[in-house]
Amino acid sequence: MPEAIDGVDSLPMLTAKSVRQFHSKISAELESQCAGLLERHPIKRYLSCLSPYDRYQHYESFRPALISSFDEIRVELDGAAAKYQQVALLTLLADRLKHFSEEPLPALVRRHCEDWFERIVDDTHRRPPSYYHPSRSDFVKDIAVCVGRAMPVGGAWLVECRRMNRSQLFCGRSETGSGDRRDGDSATARRYGVKIARSLGIEYPLKAIRARWRDVSARFKSYYVIHTVDRDRALFNSQQMNRAYGNIAELLKQNPGVAGVYRRSWFLDPALNKITPALSFLTDVPTKNGAQMKLCGEVPRGELKKVLSTSPERNRLYESGEYIPKIYAYHWARQNVLEWARQFSP
Repeated sequence: MPEAIDGVDSLPMLTAKSVRQFHSKISAELESQCAGLLERHPIKRYLSCLSPYDRYQHYESFRPALISSFDEIRVELDGAAAKYQQVALLTLLADRLKHFSEEPLPALVRRHCEDWFERIVDDTHRRPPSYYHPSRSDFVKDIAVCVGRAMPVGGAWLVECRRMNRSQLFCGRSETGSGDRRDGDSATARRYGVKIARSLGIEYPLKAIRARWRDVSARFKSYYVIHTVDRDRALFNSQQMNRAYGNIAELLKQNPGVAGVYRRSWFLDPALNKITPALSFLTDVPTKNGAQMKLCGEVPRGELKKVLSTSPERNRLYESGEYIPKIYAYHWARQNVLEWARQFSP
């Protein structure tokens, strides 16, 4: 099992008070650039789309609403957009730290969260302004960790706890979408139904009933869903991956209601074992220890650039028709994860 980190208790740690002090400093800098901005566009209102959190949706499902909200005010920011986003992020971080010490987290996961929080503060001095925009995946991950929608588990990975039914595990759905793909007619019908419900004032009661049904339905179970943190690719290796699995196992021990681990990515494509064998570590441990893996479909055209741009060999084989990027997913049941963890030595 993962070992304890020496000197954890002696390391300096951020507090809600220290973050609020830094928040005040950044807010004052923003006010000097755009007087009255925070009164005209309160941070709490800007961040309102983050609540309530639907555990049945992807942890980044708030991104479109946040982008839309930000686009409405960015014309007034006049070069201070990054400062506004920094204030928003520090607001979330200070709120999280108020009760963070009371959260029941494994020691190593707690330490990874603390490291993440400290980096967020340090980044305000180091990151370029372009980093602070809700269209940026790494920035959105910062938001998700601050509000508790995702947790870093070490290496280049974080996890979210999401509820899904069995049919969703291996369907050809978009990883960042909130539902299964639908044809044009059914999607239009759904939007029309939502519009009618809203006009009758029953949209939210219906959502509440649906949420309650899913909560009690045996068809839906909670899973720890693994995601890659692009900025931490230096830690993208088998040793760090195994340590992350160990930390996830510790989370499973503390949360008996979580059914297992889920992952979905083009990284998991078995064809890559020959094309890019350096990626095989992403499937070796789970598939050799009981994980069930299935094909979900081909990589959408809009995502092909990310798959091909980092590998001349993958790009060459794709151009010649010898490689078609595909998305695979695996479900690793909790008992199998815990059995592996009992034999794991970091």
